[in-house]
Amino acid sequence: MQKIYYKRKFTQFLKEHNLYDENAMKYLYQNGIFFDYIEEEKRDFMDCYFTTNKRKILKGIILYAPCIENEKTLIINIHLFSKALLYYKYLGKKISSNKEIEILPMMYEKLYIEENKSQFGKEYIEYLNSQITEKSDLKYRIALDAQQEMLDFYSKEKNPDKLQEQSKKIAKKLTKKLTRKLTK
Repeated sequence: MQKIYYKRKFTQFLKEHNLYDENAMKYLYQNGIFFDYIEEEKRDFMDCYFTTNKRKILKGIILYAPCIENEKTLIINIHLFSKALLYYKYLGKKISSNKEIEILPMMYEKLYIEENKSQFGKEYIEYLNSQITEKSDLKYRIALDAQQEMLDFYSKEKNPDKLQEQSKKIAKKLTKKLTRKLTK
């Protein structure tokens, strides 16, 4: 019963935030690998992977995600699916370096937590964010620094395409800022 509740909540969240696309969801479920989060000991492979050719044309998207069973796996899936759904429209097209790739998935996690007033979700995300350090991959540091600015922008603009454009602008600005910080 709990699994059904969280699966419905997941689908409802994607629809409310203009991320849901029936064809994309079918593609992602057909090409993804889903596992039982509780039974799997090593989880560091969870992500949304892109396959490209030499010219950086997006050829495929593969999700490695837990089955939705509780609020934790719901939040993980919001992150992974939002990333995959945002890039689905680029199948067959050239994609860029993706320094902004984590900004929107992390923003959607926070939106879920705010909308559902989830104390567990808040603590879980705080824990994940605390794992991002100066030694972490630049895309995670950029995403962490961009959160409030993206949430403010989201309050005015709900269109995922415009959000993605804004995340690219913010990523460019933060890349310069963080790069300057590293070279000092």
